[in-house]
Amino acid sequence: NINLPRFFDPIIPNTFTIDKAGTWRIWISDKSGQTASGTIQAYSINSELSDGITSIAAMEDATQLSDFALYGTPITYFATIDHHFENLHLYANTTEITLGNTYEITSDIQLTAKCSPKSFTIRFVTGVETEASEPISEPSQTKIYRELLDEPPARYRKGKIIEGWYLDLSDESTRWDFTTCIVDTDKILYA
Repeated sequence: NINLPRFFDPIIPNTFTIDKAGTWRIWISDKSGQTASGTIQAYSINSELSDGITSIAAMEDATQLSDFALYGTPITYFATIDHHFENLHLYANTTEITLGNTYEITSDIQLTAKCSPKSFTIRFVTGVETEASEPISEPSQTKIYRELLDEPPARYRKGKIIEGWYLDLSDESTRWDFTTCIVDTDKILYA
């Protein structure tokens, strides 16, 4: 929105900073002393990121989302989510934005990013006890990221009670604590 006089040869600064939303009036001078003025409209970008989103940015190599954008600026949004999450959706106000496509800023926007935790399956193997050497198992459990497992009921195997569940039977330190250990991947627990 700048009207330049005829034969205007502007001296344009390398950079200038817009640090808040609103209408900005700018003046430009040329080498002969002529001046021109105009306005720039800047809009605010507020963001709300759900759990699991590690970053959202307006450029692929950026690490942070800007708080402001100029009117008509085409912005391409990129997002990074934790590998334990899926189904990322990004909205500008109520319009869903396709990541990697451009979105033109024409008003203040509320940027909302949402994703959901992945589900993981945990199998419980009590041992090899059949003639066909197939493992005997408890029913598996499917839980979402960061949920606790339900401890299977105490069972007997060859007259002995199962005293614990382990990620690795040869390593006592891998005993699963059903009150603190969270699900973060598919697992097999052994009795």
